[in-house]
Amino acid sequence: MNNSESLRHFLNRECPRWDLRNNIPLVNDRLASFGNLSVSFLHRPQRDPILGRIVIERFNAMDAYFWYRRCKKWMSIEDYFLVHYGYDVRYPKGYVCRLLPAEYKEADCEVGSDNLFPLEVLLINH
Repeated sequence: MNNSESLRHFLNRECPRWDLRNNIPLVNDRLASFGNLSVSFLHRPQRDPILGRIVIERFNAMDAYFWYRRCKKWMSIEDYFLVHYGYDVRYPKGYVCRLLPAEYKEADCEVGSDNLFPLEVLLINH
């Protein structure tokens, strides 16, 4: 993860006051202008970066639930990160992002646990 920065820092630099605008579609338009980005993950440091587009969703890690087959119960993204990765989400009311891998179109990427990440775990590689 040499030469990487947090997504929050990237957004602060490239889309000033993004978190105060209360206009996530506008921020997503700005993110789309960069095309595919090289993205790494704090919770999976040994995994290779993924090339893709980031979309910020309008829900947070504490309130977004999905069916976690392994535990056979509904689970929030916040709880999933603790159970599956041992990662304690520091900002559970913060934004959740969807990563659209470069080889897929947005219409092919359903919103699900496999492509939703708390904003705080995404790193942008330069």
